[in-house]
Amino acid sequence: MAGKAAPRIAFFAVRYLFELARLLYLSLSSIVWEKRRGSALVNRLMLQQVYFTAVQALPLTLFVAVTFGGLVMIQASVQLPRFGMREVEEITGLVLFRELAPLVVALIVIARSANAIVVEIGNMQVNGEIRALEILGINLERFIVLPRLIGVVTSVLLLSVSFCAGAYWGGFWLAEFSGYLESNFVLARLTAVFNLDLFRNLIVRCFAFGIVISLVACHHGFRVKVSPTEVPQQATRGVISALSLSFVINFAVSLGV
Repeated sequence: MAGKAAPRIAFFAVRYLFELARLLYLSLSSIVWEKRRGSALVNRLMLQQVYFTAVQALPLTLFVAVTFGGLVMIQASVQLPRFGMREVEEITGLVLFRELAPLVVALIVIARSANAIVVEIGNMQVNGEIRALEILGINLERFIVLPRLIGVVTSVLLLSVSFCAGAYWGGFWLAEFSGYLESNFVLARLTAVFNLDLFRNLIVRCFAFGIVISLVACHHGFRVKVSPTEVPQQATRGVISALSLSFVINFAVSLGV
């Protein structure tokens, strides 16, 4: 039974990834084929997406960053010396800034924006707005997918940088003022992890997460047909798919970059 189900699951997974790749190609190629058609509207929608995804999520991101930063620094300064490590700042920085920062930001964006994008496009489908745009000859990939794609990618990058800054400064001082941070933890040594390799890794993860989250959200929004009950169903599926792909990408990048 399991042997028969495996090829079917693989087929649906490949088809799903192909649909996401097709959506990415159509949205990016519209920049070339449509040229500057409706560029003012696209830019406005993109800025609105950045405002909703990045600006409005900034307080939550900074709160999580300071909390995570303080906890990781405290645990590293207390636990790692027990295993013979004296300078624990490098491994703390790698875990905090390379692994945790982009992944936690991706989770925040999925929870806030991916769900909202699916609901927004799904309601447009139910209300017949998408069909009306198609009748008018409007390129859906350019005016619906592209602004959200660029907006979410930009937002993930900005929020990841903000997370690193909040965890670095706020996390250290939170740990320092708590009284649990050991004296062997020196903030100046933590800056040694900020090198070209770290920034390259961070950018790769941010672009990958942003592209996947936006494409998955738009794809599941377009999957809504006529019934309003499909909207929450597709929203749930979109969030689960975005989470699954984000963890797979994070694992792959951790091994390969």
